[in-house]
Amino acid sequence: LWMDEPRPDSTTMRMWALLDGPSVAGAYQCVITPGLTQTTLDIQAELHFRREVKKLGLGPITSMWMWD
Repeated sequence: LWMDEPRPDSTTMRMWALLDGPSVAGAYQCVITPGLTQTTLDIQAELHFRREVKKLGLGPITSMWMWD
């Protein structure tokens, strides 16, 4: 996991992460746009499966979300 240092005039920050597991490898790019009332996180992912997938499960990284 690493972050790019934003330029002084930038309104976003970019972060990258790598995934390296026995069944899957991947890379993530996250663009963080902070705001006074809302911060957004745009994520792009590229996954490469090392084995045949019989059942794929996806879930949140955390269940600690605040909803209005």
